[in-house]
Amino acid sequence: MLRTASRGAWVLALRSQTLARAVPQAGLDVVPGFVREAQACCILHAPGMGRWASSCSPSPPAPRTEEEERASGEIDRRLGEAASSGGAEGVAKLVDAEGGGFSEANVARAFRAFAETLKPGADFTAVSKHPGFQVLIDMVLSGMSRYPTATLAQVIYDCGRLGVSEDMLLDEVARHLMDKIPDMAPPELVSLASGYAGVAHSPSILLFQAISERLREEGAGLEAELKTAANEAFAELGYTDLKPF
Repeated sequence: MLRTASRGAWVLALRSQTLARAVPQAGLDVVPGFVREAQACCILHAPGMGRWASSCSPSPPAPRTEEEERASGEIDRRLGEAASSGGAEGVAKLVDAEGGGFSEANVARAFRAFAETLKPGADFTAVSKHPGFQVLIDMVLSGMSRYPTATLAQVIYDCGRLGVSEDMLLDEVARHLMDKIPDMAPPELVSLASGYAGVAHSPSILLFQAISERLREEGAGLEAELKTAANEAFAELGYTDLKPF
């Protein structure tokens, strides 16, 4: 359960363009190999501070109960409604008010909800500075070890869709995933590469070398659209020599 921290509690102070990609934009559950749900993470709310401090330990969380699953599903539903009726500001306000009850899956859904509010030619700069959006970034940074690789790839993908270049988030996710690339599914890797291309940000050439090698290993069984999307992402970042196909 969520516990309220005192005002003296440590509070985390870590801190467009739409991708036309073959990787579906509707969410984790429609991309083959993506994990539909993540585990819950306990987040402490420091009242009046506008931030969420993590109380997570590095060990895996306990399995979620049916009640927690229902609550997570309800949050996803409300995020979708907020995106439809209130736009980016509506999503930001919901996250700011109730982000402490979000699971990792809800955090990813919130990033996607922001992306769903984008209109052609829209500028997301102002909303990306909203405390509600910064809460999401802090939650990923503070509990990254609990996020499935598919969820982190989806977060980066939606950052690319939004044109949000938060260097700390982009770099820390890359660092966290670097040794996990060989075990990631191709759709995750294409989403990851596409997200970085969307904000013209490359954390490391080593990351893209690893992604390219992994995609080549699976090349024979991949759909042509995924191959095209991967090559486009590499080309946009200037890694034409590393294109996997």
